[in-house]
Amino acid sequence: MHIAIIGAGHAGVEAALYARKAGAEVTLFSAEPVLPYFRPRLVSLAFGHVELDAILMHPAAWYETQGIRLRLNSPVTAFDPATRRITTADGAGTFDAVVIASGANPVKPPLPTAPAGLPILSLWSAADAAVIRAQVKPGRRLTVLGGGILGIETALNAHEAGLSVTVIERMERLMPLQFAPEGSALLHRLLTGLGITVRMGVTTTGAGLDGDFVVLAIGSRPDLAIASAAGLATSRGTRVDERLQTAVSGVFAAGDTAELSSPFRSSAREAGAQGRQAGANAAAAAAGLPLQPYVTTLLPLLFKSGPVDLASEGLAWDPDCVVKRLDEGLGPDQYRALIIKNGLLAGVQAIGTRKEFDGWTQCIGDPVTP
Repeated sequence: MHIAIIGAGHAGVEAALYARKAGAEVTLFSAEPVLPYFRPRLVSLAFGHVELDAILMHPAAWYETQGIRLRLNSPVTAFDPATRRITTADGAGTFDAVVIASGANPVKPPLPTAPAGLPILSLWSAADAAVIRAQVKPGRRLTVLGGGILGIETALNAHEAGLSVTVIERMERLMPLQFAPEGSALLHRLLTGLGITVRMGVTTTGAGLDGDFVVLAIGSRPDLAIASAAGLATSRGTRVDERLQTAVSGVFAAGDTAELSSPFRSSAREAGAQGRQAGANAAAAAAGLPLQPYVTTLLPLLFKSGPVDLASEGLAWDPDCVVKRLDEGLGPDQYRALIIKNGLLAGVQAIGTRKEFDGWTQCIGDPVTP
């Protein structure tokens, strides 16, 4: 049995490995010319803190050792789900099962009034990182559009590289998907304390943007090009059932491109977990064996850069929540809080400390006193 994996990000590489562990032949198609890498570390690459080799998932020899046929620089140009036939510039082949792990694309809003000649760049691939790195010189001015985790990480890495940084966020606070207002306020103070300018509640069409270059960090959308062209059902993503299988038998999707019935926060670790199950199920489908359901689990956001240490899991905040601060023993630049909704622990957040964070996350869903 021969399994094809379309996309060599976190989901794709894990799908390839687990299909191979199940005894299948595996071909892994990558649209990029470089070995698969850890996408969350692209920011460090873009600002000169690491080289490409340092963020690779595996060396080239690993794929040979695992028996995975890695096809670099081979974007899939056509896919027929009914026959599971895949076409690339180098030819075509038919497979016993297929996993679509095409990932996502960065959101690029129109900025029609941006100053002429101002470089407006995305940071979503190794090629993007190389373009940004050519702009990075101490003393230059960078504007980051977006105050979510990618924007914050970009700003901190740029600051460490000696750039003057401004963050522009259209919402009224930073990282609202991970922190309650109190946590967002502390994060704001930490950034400004480093000399990073933060402008909140600003929506721009490009007017007023200044500096030497701009990096877009305002999110991503699932890459549905392959699935849509193939006639597979799509909405927010490529629709799959609890086994990560599309409506076409033997065709699966995993990672950022997949849409499950239950919502989940997209992350590299979540993509990897989905890829493992999709790869195993693809091999099972090809062998005529039962498929196993994918079980979504809560995964924390953990991030540290210089003096900024962030941790969050579960619900961030909504107007019906109670925020219970755990301030005992904390310094002025630290924050710990429980998010309680309907008498149950719904989320755990921390800035500047991870004391007891892991323990509290194990209690999410349990009754707790506000």
